[in-house]
Amino acid sequence: MDVLTWTIEQRMQLAEQAVVLRKELAETDAELAWLEAAEVVFGQWAEGDGQRTAVVADRGARAGAGSGAGGGDTRGGRDAADPGP
Repeated sequence: MDVLTWTIEQRMQLAEQAVVLRKELAETDAELAWLEAAEVVFGQWAEGDGQRTAVVADRGARAGAGSGAGGGDTRGGRDAADPGP
């Protein structure tokens, strides 16, 4: 195997690995955004002396529909559009 062939193969392997890592990063960023939103909502709920906010009440109303209703993301039993508690 010559140096050019080895270099091309290494570049292709690294490019494939970069694609996988970018996908994992995007998933991690989405989960982080969901958790940040949940933190804000919980903070609002806690500051309101335990009164439910509209988002929390809305989530409770949808809980009876079952997780994944509507074909959303079911990771962790929630829809991707659902901001969570």
